[in-house]
Amino acid sequence: PSAVKVSFNRPYANNGAGDFFKWEYNLLRWLEKEGYDLVYSTDFDLHNNPSRPLDFTAFLSAGHDEYWTKPMYDAVENARDAGVHLAFFGANHIYWQARLEPDSNGNPDRTMVVYKNGDIDPVSDPALTTIKWRDLGRPEQELIGIQYASYNDSSNNNTNYVVANSNNWIYNGTGFADGDSVTNIVGYEVDSYQPVYPLPANLNYSLLSNSSFIDADGATIVANSSIYQAPSGAWVFAAGTMSWSWALDRVGYTDARIQQTTHNVLNQFLSSQGTPTPSPTPDGTLTPTPTATPVICNSGLTAEAESGVLHGAFTLFPSSTASGGQAVVVPEGAGSLYEPNTAHRVDICITAPNSGQYRIVAWSLAPDGGSDSFYVQVDGLPAIAEKWTVANSTTYVANNAPLTPSIEAGQHIVSILLREDGTRLDRIELQYIGPSVSPTATPTPTTTPPTPTPSPTAAPTNTPSPCSPGLQIEAEAATLHGGFTLISDAAASG
Repeated sequence: PSAVKVSFNRPYANNGAGDFFKWEYNLLRWLEKEGYDLVYSTDFDLHNNPSRPLDFTAFLSAGHDEYWTKPMYDAVENARDAGVHLAFFGANHIYWQARLEPDSNGNPDRTMVVYKNGDIDPVSDPALTTIKWRDLGRPEQELIGIQYASYNDSSNNNTNYVVANSNNWIYNGTGFADGDSVTNIVGYEVDSYQPVYPLPANLNYSLLSNSSFIDADGATIVANSSIYQAPSGAWVFAAGTMSWSWALDRVGYTDARIQQTTHNVLNQFLSSQGTPTPSPTPDGTLTPTPTATPVICNSGLTAEAESGVLHGAFTLFPSSTASGGQAVVVPEGAGSLYEPNTAHRVDICITAPNSGQYRIVAWSLAPDGGSDSFYVQVDGLPAIAEKWTVANSTTYVANNAPLTPSIEAGQHIVSILLREDGTRLDRIELQYIGPSVSPTATPTPTTTPPTPTPSPTAAPTNTPSPCSPGLQIEAEAATLHGGFTLISDAAASG
C-alpha cells in the first residue's frame, strides 16, 4: 500500500528528488538573466500567508506543482480575482489536495498528508478531503485555464509543440504561424482543455497550441497551452507542458520564439495593472451551444452509436473495426466525470417490438483501466444514471449493462453518459429476456395479537387468508381486520 503521510523531518538521499534542476532551474536562470525582478516563495509561505500574492504584480508557478492545500488554492484564486496576473510554467498543477499536519513534537506543517482516496481519509470536513481537486467540485481548469491530461514515462518521449491561434498578441514578434512547431518540449506531463469541466470566468480565452501527444498507455491526446483574461483584468497563462522551461534555457532545446512568447506574457503582466483589456479578435466560445436535435429512432433492436444524438464532449471517432465505420467517444484528455452529468451523453433510440424485460448490450472498446466505463439510463431512469464498467479490450466486444429494464413495446431512449474519457462505443443492442418482472411486494410484518380483553365485540381471530389460484381475487375472499366489513352490492362482481 502507498504511504499517506510524508514527514519533512526525514533524511534526504543524495539531493532528494532532484527535480529542481529539471524544471525550475532553467526558468529561473532565464528570468534572472533577462532582468526580471523576482521574489522567491515556497508552498509553505503561500499556505501560511495567503494574502502575500496581493503584494505583487504577478504570481508564477514553476515546475511540478501538483499538490496544493486549500489555503494555497484559495490564495491564488483570490489573487487572480483581485487583479494579480498568474502564469503556470509547467503542467499537472493543483491536481491533488494536500493537508499539512504537525510532527510528533507539535512543530506545525512538518507532515504532508495525501490519502488520494476519500473513503479512507478520516477528515471530518469534506472540503478538506485529500482527493483530486476536480472531484471536490473545484477543477483546476477553472483557475489555470487547462488541466492535467496525461503523462509519458520519460522526457525522452517528448513531442513537438504545435502553434495555434498565432494571431494572438502572445505570439507578437515570434514569426509563428498556425501549425509551426517547437521540437520536443511537450511532455513528460501535459495539460489540455477539457470540455467536460467549466472554463474560468473570462473576458477572452484562447488555446495557444494543439500538440499531439502519445501517453504512457499508448493513447494519443491533444495537449494545449492557454491564455485568458479574468473579469478582474488579470491575465492567466498556462504552458501546459513540463518542458516549457527547456526552450528558455537548456542546451539543445533553446528556442528564440518561445523566449519571445514568454517575454510577451511577462511584459503584458507588467504593463496591465488589473485593467480589463478587450481581445482585439475574439477567438470564439469554446463551449458549444446545445441544439435541439431530434433523435431518429431505429426500427430494430440494434442501433449504431453514431445514429444517436451527441451532447457535450461526445464526438464521432472514425474506426475501420467498428460495425458502421464509426464509433462515439469522449476523446482521451477531454476529462472524466465520476458523478453522472447529462450534459455529456449520447441518446440512442431503439424500438422494442414487445413489452417485457430486456438486456442492454454495448459493443465497446476500452483501451485501459482509465478508459473503461460509462453511465447508462433508459428513458431517463434511474434518475441517477448507473455506472457501467466494460471489459478492457483492443477490439469492440459485447458488454452487458447492469440494467435489465422492463419496458413497453415501442420507442425507447438509451442514454450513455460520460464517465471515463477514451471509452469507445460502437453500437447498442436490446435483447429480450422475457415478460416484465413486477416488483415483489414487501411482506407485511406479522405481529403477535394482543391478549383480548373481554368485550361485547368479539375478539378478532387469526384467520388465515385463502390464496386465489389465479391473478384475480374477490376482495371478500381476503381476511378483514379492524373496521373493514362486508356489504351487499349487486353491482360488485362477487
